[in-house]
Amino acid sequence: MKKSSLLEKEGPITIDDLKANFKENDFTTMKSKFNPKKASEGELFLYGRAKTIFQQSWNDKMGELTGLSSLINFSDDSPLVSLEKTDETLVSGIVMELREDEEALDRIFDSYCRITEERCIEEIAKYAEETGKDPYDMTEEELETIFNGVVDEFLGKMMSLFLQTQSVPELVELQKSMATHEDFNESVVQNFSKIDFDRKWTHSRSEAGAALSLEGLIDAFQDAIPVEPVNNVAEEIELIDFDRKVLEKLNETDKKIYLLKKQGYTQNEIAEKLGFKNSSAISKRLAKIKQLFTEYIY
Repeated sequence: MKKSSLLEKEGPITIDDLKANFKENDFTTMKSKFNPKKASEGELFLYGRAKTIFQQSWNDKMGELTGLSSLINFSDDSPLVSLEKTDETLVSGIVMELREDEEALDRIFDSYCRITEERCIEEIAKYAEETGKDPYDMTEEELETIFNGVVDEFLGKMMSLFLQTQSVPELVELQKSMATHEDFNESVVQNFSKIDFDRKWTHSRSEAGAALSLEGLIDAFQDAIPVEPVNNVAEEIELIDFDRKVLEKLNETDKKIYLLKKQGYTQNEIAEKLGFKNSSAISKRLAKIKQLFTEYIY
């Protein structure tokens, strides 16, 4: 069966078209013919430069599309890092191959010039208006700056389409909801992505570095109780008996404070109900109860 080609499509090409074509013709399974082990020092420099530019653009656009600005917190086992590394190596290898294919390079350059011609003219006119200079009087450095800006803009748009075609925004959401311990970079000291994951793993809903209130700790364990019956009966009993485990450690007064607080009473209302002169004593006792929760969770 002949695979479809976007060149044969009538009308504008959409992101869905690109995604469908990518699924049918997954280029990430390709292998570049460029071999870094056999490259010269000059070729290795260009290859490294191509990889750096690609990585920077990939991460910049990922940040714009998903809010996740860097992959430094994730290990090489993470699907996102694996995809970026695969893309980076393949695209950079193809760039190096094109250096040896003048005909293909000319075609690509001509195509790029046609696509960006209008933008270049617009940017030159804009610069001329801002500086009062005639375009013919602009220096090579000024024109190079203008053209480089158009190149960056073009690269950004292409990279944005590239990431959307590979469903990177969706992959980021999956990364957040289905992460595993192996996905995180252990060498990063302040790895807040990992800290947040660890807290969620232990059923703590606080943001990285933030302390939970007593209500938050109680809610965290309420959320941990499964809706469907679990196969591990011992685990289910432990979750159901959580209140009993905490209450066993409290004296009669603190038990009443804990239960009233769980029912939603304020510290002032609890103090009034239990005959305390003010709420400061209630606050101190709640702090000790909270410490029991914290020790139990962590």
